[in-house]
Amino acid sequence: MASLMGLPPGTTFELVLPPPEQMTVPELSMSIEQMEQMALENRPELREERYQQRISSVETRKALLSMFPSLNLSATAYSDSNSFLVYQNWADTAARLSWDLLNLARYPAARRTAESAEAVAATAVAVPAAATQAPAPVDTTALARMFVEDWFNAWQAQDVAGYFSHYADDFMPANDQTQDEWRSQRERNITRHDSISIELESFNVVAEAEDSLTVEFDMHFTAPTYEDRTSKQVVLRREDDMLSILAESNLSVQVL
Repeated sequence: MASLMGLPPGTTFELVLPPPEQMTVPELSMSIEQMEQMALENRPELREERYQQRISSVETRKALLSMFPSLNLSATAYSDSNSFLVYQNWADTAARLSWDLLNLARYPAARRTAESAEAVAATAVAVPAAATQAPAPVDTTALARMFVEDWFNAWQAQDVAGYFSHYADDFMPANDQTQDEWRSQRERNITRHDSISIELESFNVVAEAEDSLTVEFDMHFTAPTYEDRTSKQVVLRREDDMLSILAESNLSVQVL
């Protein structure tokens, strides 16, 4: 506080508070979200970039206009007190037209340079401005489907560690199995086949909460000695758009 007031270090001071009746919280006509949006839209760096964009546009026009012929007009009035002159007052006028023909060859490159500078300025405005916009809503169906497909990829690759990494630490196995029993059984089932192929045939989000998703899908499982079509229901835990499997059950299994 002392440094904010410009006082030397170690200076003793006393804060005087106004009377309690004057210490009232002002009523705000805007919500917190509206104030945040206004603050973002009026950021000084955004305003600076917009001015820079206007300057770049003007510089582009100047660069292009400099390629055209130039016309200079001049007029000068003279007066002399010398009585021996026939005319003591006279005027000169002149017009000069010039054109650098080399500008014709430089024009395409100059135009590209000027337009590139203008595009850079426009991008500098667009990028920070994007930060002022509300984030796009997350497509939960696409997010969950991508997670399941990634889970299937680890399963097909018989990557046991990658397969189990898709499960939550407190995953609840079905049929009253313990986690150790379930892990041992799943590892045996994954590694006993020479190869595995899994196709996702349908996918739906059937329930959605703030911290979880429930999805149902059909999968076609193929191995050299076994094939089935299974309908599954999977409960996914959701933490900042990061998913993990909390519960898993088979709705139906058709051995082919």
